[in-house]
Amino acid sequence: NMLDEQRRTSEQLIEAQRQQAAILDGIGDIFYALDRDLRFTFFNTAAERFTRHSRSEVVGRRLTEAMPETAGSMIESLFKRVLQTRRPKRLEMGSLTRPGRWLDLRVFPTEEGIGVAVIDLTDQRAAEMALRESESRFRLVVETLPQLVWTCLPDGRCDYLSRQWLEYTGVPVEEQLGTRWIELVHPDDREQAARHRAGALAGEHDYDIDYRIRRYDGEYRWFKTRGLPVLGSEGRVAHWFGTSTDIQDIVAARELQASLRQQLEAQVALR
Repeated sequence: NMLDEQRRTSEQLIEAQRQQAAILDGIGDIFYALDRDLRFTFFNTAAERFTRHSRSEVVGRRLTEAMPETAGSMIESLFKRVLQTRRPKRLEMGSLTRPGRWLDLRVFPTEEGIGVAVIDLTDQRAAEMALRESESRFRLVVETLPQLVWTCLPDGRCDYLSRQWLEYTGVPVEEQLGTRWIELVHPDDREQAARHRAGALAGEHDYDIDYRIRRYDGEYRWFKTRGLPVLGSEGRVAHWFGTSTDIQDIVAARELQASLRQQLEAQVALR
């Protein structure tokens, strides 16, 4: 009958809500819900651990009662805006309950009020900062070297050219990244340079070749270019690190030596 059907529907709804609560309680990220009066209706285990407030202390109480530090804060203003507009909002901010932690709040409207999902970004931010510091140190070291320095991706597309390279060529970096750097190699050396690079990237031989690179004033000078593969955590090539060393004076000395030898041999032959 109608009463039995209503009872079954009610029981199914309660069971569905129970299952949903169990899922939200078991996730690793912080999640809680509030009604239209900003009174807590749900507070998962991750939220308890992070805020150091137990569920029994929070559920049933208003936001600013359970967490006085939120009174007049961006959090309270954000929650009220979502209630008024019924549109989801997102905010990255420092934690009010755990100074030093950085959070990503995602607030969305529900039938009862709002739901709040919080991701702790602290470790991610620390990793990003460490990466920036590492890149800064890399550039500091690289840009004190006498060589022209470059890095490229496993497929050979250049993704970094040092200050020395840019000053030597006089060409903006955006016009050289990818594979456009080859345009600055002497036309007579270009095909050999490209072929050698492809073979090195394929693991057929070491990356070690001499070719001429055009200077900002149009002069071509000889460089010895060497590249080393940088392996990632899985043992695959993650990057290539390379240097191009000016050997123009060495090449000129060799050519002079060869010329003198030819002249001497010619003189001997005439005797």
